[in-house]
Amino acid sequence: MKLKVNPEDFKVEEKINLKVSSTSGAYRVYRLTKRNWNTIDAIRDACESNNVPFEKVRYGGRKDRFAVTSQFITTPSDCDITFKRHNVSIDFEGCSDESMSPKKVSGNLFTVTIRDMSPKEADSFLEAMLKTSQNGFINYFDEQRFGGDSTHFFAELLIKRQYERAVKMLLCNCHPEAPAPVKKRKLNMSLNWGNWRAINDIAVDNNEQKICNSLLKDSSASGLLKILRDIPKEEFGMYLSAYQSFIWNEVCSELINETPEIKEIPTIAHEILPTSENVLKTIHSVLAKRGVRTLKLKLAEFKECGYFSSFMRSVRVYPEMFETLISEDELFKSRSKLTAKFFLQAGSYATMLLKQV
Repeated sequence: MKLKVNPEDFKVEEKINLKVSSTSGAYRVYRLTKRNWNTIDAIRDACESNNVPFEKVRYGGRKDRFAVTSQFITTPSDCDITFKRHNVSIDFEGCSDESMSPKKVSGNLFTVTIRDMSPKEADSFLEAMLKTSQNGFINYFDEQRFGGDSTHFFAELLIKRQYERAVKMLLCNCHPEAPAPVKKRKLNMSLNWGNWRAINDIAVDNNEQKICNSLLKDSSASGLLKILRDIPKEEFGMYLSAYQSFIWNEVCSELINETPEIKEIPTIAHEILPTSENVLKTIHSVLAKRGVRTLKLKLAEFKECGYFSSFMRSVRVYPEMFETLISEDELFKSRSKLTAKFFLQAGSYATMLLKQV
């Protein structure tokens, strides 16, 4: 059995509740369609190509990298980020009086193909999948929420006020699937850490050069803090969300074993939404294991950049509009494939459904 043999085996179509007009509005609305790209890289490249600041762009969330996905983004009406490159395009769709945000995403329509199965395996997997869809599955955040293997720890460095380590991660880390030249460049920066002139010579893109220039001018604690405060708000918010999601998963994993009937769990913040004593105790325990107290989540030094905001997340989620088809697999001779199409509420992951079948 194989999942994601090619990007077309995992399709995601974002559904939104944003009103789009063909005439006028305060914001321009675009459809971002991509294959083998992550959302942030696609937007950043489009911004650089059109000389538009990254922070001008608003979107609802990140979509899978190894997939074919479509989603909506907005810019102020005076910014144009129409963009086309191999496997990615950003096309103008209309105008709106509101900008995109996670709250504007109602959910996602998934079309998933599982390949290289015997007819018996396909029947068994379909039966298990239907059972999981009826009973629901645990609503864990999946890895694409974290943007890499360690991105969620960036926010923890901010919480612990370890600013130099945070700047180093910002400059030297890259996605595990990044091209080899990028990985080599990031490694060289890490090995030369502290030699700001050498790192500056290695830097290539605008963001890297901007950070290096700042380090050359001032690498003191206040200089490091300034670099971190200059992170675009949208990107800063994603770092906080990644950490929130990581902690929520840890809390949910503990609680689901103790109280399987639990319906929802709040995400972390300086002020956590009202919940049961047991849930609150588990949250504090998970944070304490990482050397973090809720008091430190306030991030007063970054109040202009972003903050943790607590919200309730359902522990179990139920797919809607579930359709399936077993057919001959054109890529694997004499084998079967299962194609499943379903809708999930915003913030839920199709990959989690498949992992729990």
